[in-house]
Amino acid sequence: MNRFLKYFLPVVLLIAAIALLFLNSELALTYYSPAASIKADVNELLLSPSNEQLLAVQVSNIGRTAWIPNEASNTALSYRIYDEESKTMVYEGERIPVPYAVKPEDRVELNLTITAPEKPGQYIVVIDMVQEGVAWFEDRGSEPLKIKLEVSKEL
Repeated sequence: MNRFLKYFLPVVLLIAAIALLFLNSELALTYYSPAASIKADVNELLLSPSNEQLLAVQVSNIGRTAWIPNEASNTALSYRIYDEESKTMVYEGERIPVPYAVKPEDRVELNLTITAPEKPGQYIVVIDMVQEGVAWFEDRGSEPLKIKLEVSKEL
């Protein structure tokens, strides 16, 4: 036991310290950061308050790691709605999990239902991938899809 404490434990601790430094570095975030290319056939929506619109969204994995569906940190497509004038978030949408492992350079098509806010006005729908319990892909440098949304009672 003394030999272990004297020789091996310091080596194990050094390796653990180096791993922690790497995992918290910009290099690690750049290498492991998820990235997506998100496309839809529309660039603006016109909806009545609380009305819904189904969108077919094409999502390509342009990152370096696969998106694995699991309960602990499920990767899903979702959206947030921001008031165009104040830039504050007014709504966060449902999650549509990836149905299978999406490897780098693979593509998946997901159906996303956008629900309009109750209050008429001008909004921006930000469609993005999210890894539950970790981050939105946009927060890690990926570019989300942004769609203008007008909510009007006059429809």
